Amino acid sequence: MKEDVIEMGLGNNATESLVPMPDISMDDGNGKMQTSWSETLKRVTKAVVSIKKRATVPFDGIGSGSSQATGFVVDKQQGIILTNRHVVGTGPSMVEVMFLNKEEIPVIPVYRDPVHDFGFYRFNPGDLEYMELEELSLKPEGAILGADIRVVGNDSGEKLSILSGTIARLDRGAPEYFGAYTDFNTFYLGAASSTSGGSSGSPVVNIKGEVIGLNAGGKISSASSYYLPLDRVVRAFKYIQKKEMVPRGTLQTIFRHQDFNELKRLGLKKNEELEARKLYTKDGLSGLLVVHQVVPGGTGEEAGLEAGDILLEIGGQLVHNFVQLEAALDDSAEKMLKAAGSGRGKVKLKVRRGDNLLDMSISVQDLHSVIPDQFIKLSGGVLHPLSYMLARRYNVPAGSVYIASPTLMFIQSGLPSGSIIKSVNAVDTPDIESFIKEVLKYKDGDKLLMKYVIMSSPSRVLVATVHFEGKFFPMLRAFRNDDDGLWHFEEIKTNFVKEKAAPSMEMKPLSGVALISEEADLDDRLSAAMVMVQFVAPHLMDGMKKMLHKGTGFIVDAKKGLVVCSRLVVPCSLGNAFLSIASEVQVPAEIVYIHPMLTFSVLRFNPLDPSITEAGIDLGEVRPAANSLKTQEKTTFVGLTGRETRIRIDDVTVTYVTRIPATEYWPPIYFPKNQLTYKVDKVSSSSSRGGLFVADDGSIQAFYWEYLESHFAAFPAYQVFKDINITLESMKANSSLELEYKTLGLSVTSKPISKIKDAYKVSAERLNAIKAKIKEKKLDRKHVLVVSRVMTSYPPAEVLQIGDIILGINNTPVVDVEDLEDQVMGKSEVTVTIQRDQMEKTVDVVTASLPIAGTSQFVYFSGLYIQPIFPHVAFSNFMPAEAENGGIFIVRKMKGSPADVSKIPNNVWITHVNDNPVKDLDAFLEVIQVLKNDEDTRIKIITKQGVSKAFTLKTDFWYFGTRLLERKIGTVEWSSQDISEFPK
Repeated sequence: MKEDVIEMGLGNNATESLVPMPDISMDDGNGKMQTSWSETLKRVTKAVVSIKKRATVPFDGIGSGSSQATGFVVDKQQGIILTNRHVVGTGPSMVEVMFLNKEEIPVIPVYRDPVHDFGFYRFNPGDLEYMELEELSLKPEGAILGADIRVVGNDSGEKLSILSGTIARLDRGAPEYFGAYTDFNTFYLGAASSTSGGSSGSPVVNIKGEVIGLNAGGKISSASSYYLPLDRVVRAFKYIQKKEMVPRGTLQTIFRHQDFNELKRLGLKKNEELEARKLYTKDGLSGLLVVHQVVPGGTGEEAGLEAGDILLEIGGQLVHNFVQLEAALDDSAEKMLKAAGSGRGKVKLKVRRGDNLLDMSISVQDLHSVIPDQFIKLSGGVLHPLSYMLARRYNVPAGSVYIASPTLMFIQSGLPSGSIIKSVNAVDTPDIESFIKEVLKYKDGDKLLMKYVIMSSPSRVLVATVHFEGKFFPMLRAFRNDDDGLWHFEEIKTNFVKEKAAPSMEMKPLSGVALISEEADLDDRLSAAMVMVQFVAPHLMDGMKKMLHKGTGFIVDAKKGLVVCSRLVVPCSLGNAFLSIASEVQVPAEIVYIHPMLTFSVLRFNPLDPSITEAGIDLGEVRPAANSLKTQEKTTFVGLTGRETRIRIDDVTVTYVTRIPATEYWPPIYFPKNQLTYKVDKVSSSSSRGGLFVADDGSIQAFYWEYLESHFAAFPAYQVFKDINITLESMKANSSLELEYKTLGLSVTSKPISKIKDAYKVSAERLNAIKAKIKEKKLDRKHVLVVSRVMTSYPPAEVLQIGDIILGINNTPVVDVEDLEDQVMGKSEVTVTIQRDQMEKTVDVVTASLPIAGTSQFVYFSGLYIQPIFPHVAFSNFMPAEAENGGIFIVRKMKGSPADVSKIPNNVWITHVNDNPVKDLDAFLEVIQVLKNDEDTRIKIITKQGVSKAFTLKTDFWYFGTRLLERKIGTVEWSSQDISEFPK
């Protein structure tokens, strides 16, 4: 059972927690006064640094992000800092340290122990300009019971904290953490000093200022702290000073120290106990080492070690503690290293297994070889060899292909981070080399069968069909370089992208498409027209909250392969869409257009795709009903559940006809505007994930789908079909141009005529015309439309205002949102009659033009995702005066990026970079493309509330370069371009 133990790093809140330290001098017995604590601490604090780290890539079970910790200088001439291994980490990072005088300088990681919780950074002492360096000496022998200590670090953040304690234990077992990293095969020192987040890596000093332990973890429930002994730290430090590799050996076996009572139960004989107890007088340790776990694939397993084996001797010498064990393994590794790494070293072990005494000769493996020093980036995700640390935790072989963060294609297929890939298309991939070799055989869109396991259940092999993705991201491979502290990238040459013809806008019907018979049962015909749509986006844009989207789609023209689905399912043109047809086959689809205001998107697939024809699938298609649904009308619902099973509900009643309410969401997300909807009984999201309301003749009266997360509604089919027909005709006539949807850019609410008749002084003539139109359309309520929001920065906002009553457009009365859209569709300018301030006015309005393919530009910069505003930002009723055409907007930021450290907020406008105004994305690109790597940059933003704020960040083009993504005008094809140069 794991204890409530925490690692002490990763502090994010800067608070001060000081313990008063008395200025005590003590007589050493010879008439000389010992150093006082205040004098000692004055010197110690000069050597202590606050560590600010950015983990730039998810790696080894640890996500990307920023954190703070503590370290201290142990060699001021060479600039060597000691801290914890869980602070240094095994993955890519960028790190700065801050000294007592608040000077900040960069450091590079030069060593992280493969197992124990210590590591080293190196810095250039010449970078420190305003302070004389101090260094602390390491004295592992100073850790004795009852020793009075101080822990000097950055407790819970950046401010210096000094905490007192007394060494209470020397043989405490290694703390078991909940995260990816846990130390083992070592004792820990124990004390009560209540250290907390941010204090990882703090020196534990005695009154002489000597470091006797390294602060590492603590127990929440008892305010206990755990310190790493320094025996192996001192050994490694000597190699680091000589700039040599630290030899480390392993059997991939975890030992625990057990007392003699337990050892006797495991089979220890009396004579063996007698010999072992003689060692007790030397160091006070009562017991021996016992095999706790043998990691699969390691040399311990190869030799036949088993849990419960008692270790008696190693190399012919009695052994009863971890230092002896590790010294023998490390010495063997050093001999192997001196022999140019040929083969493996060997150690001889004598173990007691029950009644049997066994002599074993076991190979010693280089411990560094099972710590990943490389990763690949594929389809936007990160994969690397599985580390010894994770292999131990989940009892699987080290070196397996581990998904550190899921790729685009794995997200689509449901492979989570933390999975291990076992094979690709029946080819085993036991390591990263075999995996790379196999995936290079395939192209974008190919279907792969992958076997994988989830780490929490490694014996259960799962299978997934993966659509290979290779067009959105380059395939990169990175290797760790401890000389400069960076991970060096190389691009892997691929042939992933297939050549394909540009899509034709004519969308001619294809001959030979198999259609379901008109004589077939109605439910069967409708089911043949239903598909499950899956869309996965490589980037979050336009207010999207997730990359993977699923929902029901409907074939509206089988011979042309046209499908309509909810806009929530296909929210942008940048991504991959797939259709599951008849629950038998999955085929790719391309995006035709995305409606900027209403609730649907249109896709196209190849109805003659071999997988469809070979399966003998007959396709269906839906057609619109002649009339719309009315209140109290009966209809039939046919739909699909989340498991793609058919459901039918008869005698569904339309309770009333309404519209999606005008609602503002912030952060901005897609929300349909001016959309009619039917409220019905019996049908809900718990019964179906999408379907159709059907007339007796089989025609479609309404589509039912999810329009907002967890919000479903029924939408008039005639409105969708009418828009599709008009749009497709326009696309044929403008195939090389950017087709735009014309709108007044309004969100409207309604008011009863009784409430506006007298207060707004609307003329009787105008009201009579409106009432006549309401009667003609057989609407339930006598209401007028009132402007509730206007898209700021678009032309209509220059004329129309919130509160205006819309009386008519182009001399035609407007009584519902259908009229509002119909009178504007395709028109660049309209005449609008409004009632404002108790006066009727006629105004000419230039309509807003919204591209039907959505956003066309997207930029990464220093971890920021930046784009021009999208319509739902414009509905916020605020736009910075400095912006042009809405300006540029931050939609999100990446963890571990410079922007993340600077805490630049999401969902704000950028107005200036280094005091240069940036009114649009082109101006922004012009300013940032001259920036250099590691350059301090000032960013000014403005919030929705109109508050202007300034931030600084330091560019990092090594891990967070600048890239522009652009959609080709008139298409949904995207390309990318690197703006920043890779640093040399």
